[in-house]
Amino acid sequence: MTPAPGSGSPAQWRTYDLLIDLQQLPRSYSCTQLWYKLRDVLLDIGARHYMLIEPYACAAAGKPATLSPRVHLKFQLPFPLAGADTRYAEFTSLSKTIHLAPGEPASLERDDCALMDQLRGLLLAAVPVRVSSATFRCGSPSPSFAITVAAAVAAPEAAAAPAAAGH
Repeated sequence: MTPAPGSGSPAQWRTYDLLIDLQQLPRSYSCTQLWYKLRDVLLDIGARHYMLIEPYACAAAGKPATLSPRVHLKFQLPFPLAGADTRYAEFTSLSKTIHLAPGEPASLERDDCALMDQLRGLLLAAVPVRVSSATFRCGSPSPSFAITVAAAVAAPEAAAAPAAAGH
């Protein structure tokens, strides 16, 4: 992640509650695999560490492979405030450029190309991040993908602060 120019903005945590309905992935994922991949992507785009990730209809030993799992996500992202709303600020957020690609974060692999393509439309489109570039070569013998987004992330002092009462 690289910082964008400019100083921080007053912000507060905004809660998101999403159901991600993945369709016909080219490979099956265990619930544990999906949990780690989604956790790592959410953390990279600025989510608070306290999140709920509930994958279901995943691949499991002794069960037929499923290619269309679902994931219930409940998480918080920084939401920059402006004008009179700054009086409600809980912390300072910074604008960051985030790269998602095989190895970034570490849990993402080349064969996650179709998963990330669907997450671009189902997750990234539903939250306040701006996708500035996205390249997918999912059908090639050597699949690859790269997504670059701009997102608000909590300044280091805010990320370490405990949750405020009632949030």
